[in-house]
Amino acid sequence: MSNETDLRTSYKKFIQDLPQLLADKGPEQVYALYKAENYGSLRAGGFREEIERMASPAPHWCDQGFFRLAELYDGLQLNHDDDYFLALMNLNVSLRQSLLRHDQQFRDELLWHLFTIEGTPERSFTTVDKNTFRNTWQRELLDASAEGLIPREHLLDACLASLVRDFAAYRAGWFSRMYAALKPTAAESAQRQDTLVNLLGSPVGTTVTLAVKQLSAVHRAGLLDGDRFVRGCAPALLTSKANALSILKLLASLRSTVGDAPVAEASVAGLNHAHPQVRVAAAKLLHQAKATETLYQHVQNLNPVARQELEDAELLKRPEDGTAHHTALKAPVEAEQTAEDTNHDAPHPDYVRSGKKVRGKPPIFLRASE
Repeated sequence: MSNETDLRTSYKKFIQDLPQLLADKGPEQVYALYKAENYGSLRAGGFREEIERMASPAPHWCDQGFFRLAELYDGLQLNHDDDYFLALMNLNVSLRQSLLRHDQQFRDELLWHLFTIEGTPERSFTTVDKNTFRNTWQRELLDASAEGLIPREHLLDACLASLVRDFAAYRAGWFSRMYAALKPTAAESAQRQDTLVNLLGSPVGTTVTLAVKQLSAVHRAGLLDGDRFVRGCAPALLTSKANALSILKLLASLRSTVGDAPVAEASVAGLNHAHPQVRVAAAKLLHQAKATETLYQHVQNLNPVARQELEDAELLKRPEDGTAHHTALKAPVEAEQTAEDTNHDAPHPDYVRSGKKVRGKPPIFLRASE
């Protein structure tokens, strides 16, 4: 090439043609062409500097990931640290596709280490796929799994193992979507139900939703370990309304197999949910599980508004004494209103402040089984 401008123009054309070149020649010949045309001279520094830039928020325009081809075909020795794996995560899409098909070490080892890397706001599976139009990591991994290039079982396990890690919600969501996109059968999720039950205690809402949906499918297939589920489901009763109601539905269906007492013990957490529909459903389940005494004990810890909701649903009457218990529970509400009446600055007794928090214990997050 006569000058650097011509070299830049040639390199840009080379990158534009890279998908077809890789398909026709394969990665080894493409790397030989890369070297023959001296495209590496456009880099600022060596391959180690390329890796550091590709792991950063603003890589150089010529950084595409040829460092991996240099490892494969030039014997280059690189330290496989976090920056290395972030750079792998951000490979040129065509290179990534080629490596999935021609690089056994990439498939057998390097790929799975990527599932242990959370990434950064600019460099993660989530961000890469968000900024990729068609050939996302998710799409490529689904195709590689379908073609038998990578084990489907290993991919399912890697997704759940990543969700157990303390990744931020934005980046953890990719692994939930990847697992769901694989469309696991009930039998496949049943084999992983211990991990799924542990994920019911995750602080990430999308992770809990995935676990609830998968465990519901396992239950419909008759494969749910009821005892294990009942012991570990309580934290999910303090997540979204939909998840909490699904958990209560599962608990109700397990009464005949695990017994009323364990179901009642797990259901109590639902009384502390922020949504009245969940609180009422939990109270009804406690009635069905013959645990009304447990309900009466815990309802004393609820705020007056929550207690009134349960009274209105006629869930706080003792069968043996009719309205006596109803009156006793109502007394604290009336006492509070009487006190407010003496305060001329207080709101009218019928006024209920919005956003009043419900007292109760916070969820206890479960640790993944080792």
